Formats: sequence, C-alpha cells, structure tokens
Amino acid sequence: LDDSDYAEIEANIEQLKANAASSNYSLSAYLRASYGKGVTVKLFRSILADQALYSKLINVKTDEAKAAITEKQVEKAYNAATTTYGVVSYLHYTVTAEALPVEKEETSEDAENTDAAAEETAETAPTAETLAAAKATADKSAASADRKEFLQNVKAAAKEAKVENFDVTTTISDNTSASDIQDSEFGEWAFGKNAVKGATHVTSSDTGYTVYMITEPVHKPEESLTYSVRHILVKFPEAADGEDAKAADDVTVTALDTSNAKDVAIALDATPENATDKATYQKAQNILQEYLNGEHTADAFGALAKKYTEDSNGEQGGLYEDVPLGQMVEPFESWAIADGRNEGDVGIVETTYGYHIMYFVGTTPIAWDDAIRADLVAEDINNYSVTLAESETYAVAEVNEKAAAKCMDAILSSARNQIKNSANAAY
Repeated sequence: LDDSDYAEIEANIEQLKANAASSNYSLSAYLRASYGKGVTVKLFRSILADQALYSKLINVKTDEAKAAITEKQVEKAYNAATTTYGVVSYLHYTVTAEALPVEKEETSEDAENTDAAAEETAETAPTAETLAAAKATADKSAASADRKEFLQNVKAAAKEAKVENFDVTTTISDNTSASDIQDSEFGEWAFGKNAVKGATHVTSSDTGYTVYMITEPVHKPEESLTYSVRHILVKFPEAADGEDAKAADDVTVTALDTSNAKDVAIALDATPENATDKATYQKAQNILQEYLNGEHTADAFGALAKKYTEDSNGEQGGLYEDVPLGQMVEPFESWAIADGRNEGDVGIVETTYGYHIMYFVGTTPIAWDDAIRADLVAEDINNYSVTLAESETYAVAEVNEKAAAKCMDAILSSARNQIKNSANAAY
C-alpha cells in the first residue's frame, strides 16, 4: 500500500468517527455496536488495510490477465456471441394508427352523466381500418430500395400524419447494442442472418406499426470514450404562469476579469451576447470569476460546487465521472468532448436547465473489445480469488457441547416467554 491508500483508510476511519458522534457513541462503542464485540479500532484499521491490499492485488492480476489475452481469443469470443458484443445501425419510423371513438353500450350510470362529461371521458382506439392504413404506410417505407428512398417515404408519411416538428434524424440509430433495442421482435431479427444491409422489417403493436431498415448489419462497436467533468449548475428561475422564464432582459453582464488566470483556458459556449437570461448568466459568471480569482485546481472548483451548485451532486464537488457518450444533454456533452479540450479548462454552457460552469477533468478511452476481455478474465480472476482464500490458515475452535446446550436452553426459554406474552396481550 502507498500513502494515498493509507490516507483513504484514515478518511474512512474519520467518517466512522463522525457517524459515531452523530449517534452519541465513541468510535470503539460504535464499532462494537455495528460489527460485534471484539472489533476494536486497531482491528478495524487492519481489516481496511487488508481489503485495500486485496483490491489492489486483484486489479494487478486483472490487468495482467487482460494483457495475456490474444486477438485470436477476442475474435473467437466475439463470433460466438455477436448479440452480446456486436451492434447494428438502422433507420426506423413508427406509423401510429388513427384512434377513433369507441362505441359502447350505455349503462344507467352513464345516462346520468351530462353530455359534456360524457364527451370528456369518451374512449378512443385504433380500428381495424385505421390499423390497416397504418400498415400500408409502413409497408410502403419497407418497400424502399435504399436509405435515401426510405427517408423520403418517412418524411412523406410524417407530413401526411401532420407530425409536428418532425426531424428525420430521429429515425437514425447508429451502433446500437441488442440490449438497447426496446422492440424485442426487431432486436431478434436485427441480429439474425436476414438483417443484411438494406433489408427492411415491420413490427406491430396495439397502436400501429414500426418499419426498420438496416444500414449496417451486425458489426464490432467503434472505439469510444467516457469523460469526467466537474460542473456548477445555476438554474433558470421558474416561470410565472403565462411567462417565459428565460426571456431576455436588460441586464448588462460585467466583463470577465482574466488577469489572474493566464494559465487557464476559458471556453465560453454561452456568452453575455447570446445568453437568453442575462441575470442568471451573471450569477454563473460571478462563480466562474470567484474560481479564476482563487486557486486553479480541481479541489478548488469542487469546493465552489459544494457551495453554489443547484445540482444533486454538490457533495461530490460537482463531479460526473466516466460519463458515457449520449447520457448528458447535447450542449453539456459537446463542450466536454470538444477537440483540444484539456484538463483544467473551464467555461460556461447553457442548457434547458440553466447555466453550467464547467471544469474539464479528462477522458478515458474505451476499446471496442474491453467488455470481451473483461468477461474472458472474470472466471480466471474468480478462481484466483478462491485459491487465494483457500491458501490462508484458519483457526478452528472446538465447540463445547455443554455450553452449546445451555445456550440453546436460553434461546428456547426466551422464545417461550415471547409466545406466552403474546398470548396474554390485549390484542
């Protein structure tokens, strides 16, 4: 173990002390109450050290095992389980059947309702005719010769159905794993032998039909990455009824003073000129200014996040760690993965939530075969752990039969008393 490992152990001890104090316990009494008699502070500290050492050992062994896996082993595992490790790319569009009023027999209770109330509660559902019309539209797109014709047919179908704000990009799903496909029927087909490039498939539901076109059949995932950032959220004020909370105002945003931040790269996606709520932007800029005026470290930024952020991760210093692509809102992610982004870069981003003061921590590359290598070594590491445990020497205590019998009598006596008390209780 190194200094950082021991520092983490002591941090755990200090946290236990705080927990104990909040419950009016000494640390020793808290450990006894939590883990049983005989668990002293010294013993607990040694257990934490053993856990840390074991974790470190397993990490080293895991890295060694992964490095020993050959490309041939990876390829064999991928070919044997493409549904688990592969992805597909496809186009899709759902044609919703028109829902019409459903006729139902009138009951005496219905007769008492007013016409207006009956109209408000009228049921609607697709009919055989509207479902057939929806299928015809889906089949037309499914008959497309290529990607271009498919998208043209989809746009025409959306226009015919009067779909508001239709965006053709919503029909595109690239590099999607089987576990991320919600339509199980399509998912099974997409990873089958018939799902070649340009192939189409239509699935049904109670409300309509979805048509799919494969643009790239099962293939290996692309190299990817996760990113880590700290941020401080300053939310937009809540809108009053009938008003826009983000309406532009007459606030003049003060200039950012960067004289003490020559070592900091500042990337402002949201600026005083394009901010939709200048008053809220000024609050965000004031926090950024406080950071620039102080120490330019991740810890310093984290302290400000604990103080100011309106997000839920303030106690973590505003840290979002190892975020996969596609998880955060687009402006947030675009800032974090912009070309040339370096550790320590800061900035301000506007999203639908408000303004985010950003601090870039770094990225972690993810090779397409990481999951395969992890699965291949999992069994080996588990076997190693078992072997390691079985190699230890354990002390075995002889059980005193008289003492055990006495203990059992006490347990039975306590049980009989509880039953007797329950029988005599008023309830």
